[in-house]
Amino acid sequence: MTLKHYIKRWLIRLGQIIFEKQLDELSSRIESLVEQNRNLNQFEKQLADISNKVELLTEQSKHLSKFDEFDEFMNELTHIRIESTNLCNYHCQMCPRDKMVRKRGTMPLEDLSWVLQNISPYVSDDYSGEIHLHDFGEPLLDTKLPNKILLVKQVFQKSRILIYTTLGEKLPTEHFEEMVQNGLSGIFVSIYGTNSSSYKIIHGVDRFETVMKNLEILRSIRKNEHFSVYVNGPFSPHVNYSNSNLIVTSSDERSRFRDLILNTYGFFYADSTLHNYGGKMEMATLMRSVTPCSVYNGSFRNQLNINWDLESIYIKIDLLYTSPQAGR
Repeated sequence: MTLKHYIKRWLIRLGQIIFEKQLDELSSRIESLVEQNRNLNQFEKQLADISNKVELLTEQSKHLSKFDEFDEFMNELTHIRIESTNLCNYHCQMCPRDKMVRKRGTMPLEDLSWVLQNISPYVSDDYSGEIHLHDFGEPLLDTKLPNKILLVKQVFQKSRILIYTTLGEKLPTEHFEEMVQNGLSGIFVSIYGTNSSSYKIIHGVDRFETVMKNLEILRSIRKNEHFSVYVNGPFSPHVNYSNSNLIVTSSDERSRFRDLILNTYGFFYADSTLHNYGGKMEMATLMRSVTPCSVYNGSFRNQLNINWDLESIYIKIDLLYTSPQAGR
């Protein structure tokens, strides 16, 4: 029997002992109230409160049996999404960030180390799935991103480390080189415009020239065979976001832009539609009707999602609501 299984059994037994101890303490309180409390109304109120606590403890104790299933879930992982930051300087048309009510910030390097230490015992040493260092934010705003990439690569050497970005931050060539050297496998870039004016309509800021300069940098350092660049280009008119007026590029403009990315830069390219997973609460609500943990079962079973402040584990589309399942 492996050390992990011994630890798991020990945790289960510890939970049972704590549960039994709490029940004994509550039983003693009930006996004490019967003897001491002469006020019937107050007695009934206190007794009801204790009964509710007993029911809550009983319900919580059921989760002790979930450790085996948790192991199974962790072994099936294909995606680990760690939100490096949820800060962003953009105001994209399709993004529901204005509805976000949780705190804004960036995960400290020490917290990422803690996350990896607590994940690694439950994930195979040969884990070759994806690890995303982004979620509801612009990862390039995290000045420690190269260090975090290196930290992840040291723990999960066979994993594919990815980020999704607007590429709209002015950074030196050395910053991108360090990310690739430290183990970054790929960058997905969202560019919903073919020039400064069309770009600003969709993204809310005019950073088209910065994006194109950063693409040139990536082009110059894309000699590493383990590093790839994927561009989601100006969206196609046959599938609208919600407002046809947002289609601000012609088919000729899109064709020229596609040719530039594919043939001049040599990157992967997808003619994308405007979209954002955040805020699709009808799916999040459906997931909660199935299981108390939004990544425990269902179509998101193979994804583990952790926000920057360790406060919760949540499904990718869950922008507003969180399930308090994590944290130190």
